[in-house]
Amino acid sequence: MDVGILSFVIAALAVEWGLTPGQSGWIGSINSIGMAVGALVFGVLADKVGRKQIFMWTLVLFSIASGLSAFTTTLAAFMTLRFLVGMGLGGELPVASTLVSESVEAKERGRVVVLLESFWAAGWLIAALISYFVIPSWGWRSALLLTAIPAIYAI
Repeated sequence: MDVGILSFVIAALAVEWGLTPGQSGWIGSINSIGMAVGALVFGVLADKVGRKQIFMWTLVLFSIASGLSAFTTTLAAFMTLRFLVGMGLGGELPVASTLVSESVEAKERGRVVVLLESFWAAGWLIAALISYFVIPSWGWRSALLLTAIPAIYAI
């Protein structure tokens, strides 16, 4: 959901902060760069430390950084936190898939992993709905806080 809502938040930020198209593009890019770094770093750590522990670390990192990004007032602080959000998400995705794969019988594995990955589509749908109803009335900060709630709940 967070990756989906970021697209809508960038549009609101561009207006509120007077961002250039290049600055707006970097917000999305820094999130993706964070995801790539997070997948690499936390993927390696998951093999050494343990998947469940790393899964929790990535959820905490994502939740805190996502929640804090709602309170930023500068582009630099926002981008730093979005990088950390990306690291948390990037680290969580492969670890979650592996955890699910390892905990399900082989005959059910494909179906369960597909179900897990289908939540991406559901997240994008929820992100669009939140953006449509929340951002115009309560602003982009509220939308970002809402994205942190499911991860905090999971912890």
